[in-house]
Amino acid sequence: MINLNQYIDKTEDFQIGDEVISVKLPSCNVMAEIAKIEDTNTKEDTSLYYKNRQSVAKALLSFNTANRDFTDEEMDEIPLQAVDNIIKTVMSARIEVGADPNSDSQSQTETSAKLS
Repeated sequence: MINLNQYIDKTEDFQIGDEVISVKLPSCNVMAEIAKIEDTNTKEDTSLYYKNRQSVAKALLSFNTANRDFTDEEMDEIPLQAVDNIIKTVMSARIEVGADPNSDSQSQTETSAKLS
């Protein structure tokens, strides 16, 4: 059995000031929003690339358990390295869960019984 709650309940925590934001794994809608942002990247426009990175981080941070939306002004205060770490951390968690969402959910007995 695959426990979908492991997908739904998985979060990565980020502290911003005194606030801790529990960011959920991106949904299909969030990934579609990110794809639209990234589709506008061009090699000739480096400034757009950095603004797009900021927009991707904003989309990820705003998909959180408190339903808190981040503003462009707040995102302007976050350094580039932090923006990159937000993206890397959340996307790595998504890949990790996607690879084996419930590796501990089946007991050895259940697995052995199915093989018999």
